[in-house]
Amino acid sequence: MHGISATPRSLVVIGRSATLTEGNRRKLAVMQGRHPGLSIITYDELIDRAQANFERHFGPLSLRAENLDIYYYRHDPAATT
Repeated sequence: MHGISATPRSLVVIGRSATLTEGNRRKLAVMQGRHPGLSIITYDELIDRAQANFERHFGPLSLRAENLDIYYYRHDPAATT
């Protein structure tokens, strides 16, 4: 069929980085090595990647806990100081 891959890519998001033991990390690395289209990341890694992607487009991002306020800063060369 046109447009359907015989080797699809997949992403599995699991737990938190702090809860993974070294043994678990090794097991995940082996699983990913056996299945090239498989990526396994933690929720923390997902947030880090999302933040990096956001900052790549909009500039530095500040995060605060509780009720989570998100701010982004964009340099405006036309603005006067």
